[in-house]
Amino acid sequence: HASAKEIALHIAEMEVIGFSHGVTGGLLGEKWSLTQELKEVIRRHHEFDRAQSSLELVALVNVADLLCRFRGLDYGFAERKAVCFSTEPSFALLAEKFPLLWRTDLEKLTFELDGYIDEVKGLVSVLFRMR
Repeated sequence: HASAKEIALHIAEMEVIGFSHGVTGGLLGEKWSLTQELKEVIRRHHEFDRAQSSLELVALVNVADLLCRFRGLDYGFAERKAVCFSTEPSFALLAEKFPLLWRTDLEKLTFELDGYIDEVKGLVSVLFRMR
């Protein structure tokens, strides 16, 4: 469904089953007795504006998720969405808290991150083979 519609996995999950992996991750966090902060990040990383606590950390993970999804660390397909980080609400929240972020050359940052993509993909591959 997500691949066919070229939409984010969490949106496809909502359309097909009515909840996203954030909900199931939150339930696992409860079962595993994770800290409230970690559970909030897991539950809200795609909807940081609904976070009840740890707002900056949730926003940071949301930005990191966007960077990963749109730099090729995705679900095996390209989403049809353009991202302008300077207008992303999660980035704006972080920049409000940490004003020096506005000085960051975001275009340069994303290109620099491309140099790490193969390394990260290799690490993820190794981690999943360890199971």
